[in-house]
Amino acid sequence: MAVVAGLTAGVVLAVLFMATSAWLDNAFFSVISQQQEQIDNFRASGMTPMRDYLNASLESTAPGVTLMLAFAGAFFASIGAALSAVVRRPSGH
Repeated sequence: MAVVAGLTAGVVLAVLFMATSAWLDNAFFSVISQQQEQIDNFRASGMTPMRDYLNASLESTAPGVTLMLAFAGAFFASIGAALSAVVRRPSGH
């Protein structure tokens, strides 16, 4: 059960992170579009509007971020559940 809770928490964090990143990229487009690395990557991509390039790059990273955070959540939840079981175990004295 702890693993499912960790997976769910990881997916929720990934969705919130990607939504926040998308909002920030669009809200501060004028700042982000002036970063040299973004300009170079945009030119190499062949896409026409830079806003579409930024949104497409976020969409392409979303599955990887979601998987990474889901697995991290499951991993840490299982560690937490195991540690909790050890702490709750009667000492036998």
